Amino acid sequence: MASIVTYPLYLAIVNVIVLGLLCCVIYKLFIPKLLEELAKTLVARTQSYQEEKGRNQATKEDISEITKMIEDVKASIETTKEIQHE
Repeated sequence: MASIVTYPLYLAIVNVIVLGLLCCVIYKLFIPKLLEELAKTLVARTQSYQEEKGRNQATKEDISEITKMIEDVKASIETTKEIQHE
């Protein structure tokens, strides 16, 4: 028959206290650092996203301006051809 190992009650209480203190230390030291790092990462990614979004918007505006210039040149060429054929 297997023997059952029993711990004295005071050891169980000490274990609970030690675990509780350990949890408090982890909470006080680790959690704030973790939250700080998460916040820094979030801010950095948001800034990076906004920068990329700004570059994309500038590119769209540049393409729009170039397209308008091309359309103006095409219209000018068509007008010139029409005048020459008359």
